[in-house]
Amino acid sequence: RHYRSAAHAPGTEELVICLDGKLTLGPDGHEESLDEGDALHFAADVPHSYRSADGCVALCSFSYPAVRSH
Repeated sequence: RHYRSAAHAPGTEELVICLDGKLTLGPDGHEESLDEGDALHFAADVPHSYRSADGCVALCSFSYPAVRSH
């Protein structure tokens, strides 16, 4: 299973925690492998992907830059 994601809005970051199984993810060309209990925080305003040969359970949290009102 392989999911490719386009870049999100400028300044977007992701925190992914692998809860069960194995997962390879991150910005294209800079992917890292996670085992159960591992986490990765990365800039998500560039193309990135998630890949797991056998499937996994993961928690993904997004953070976005503050929107300033005038």
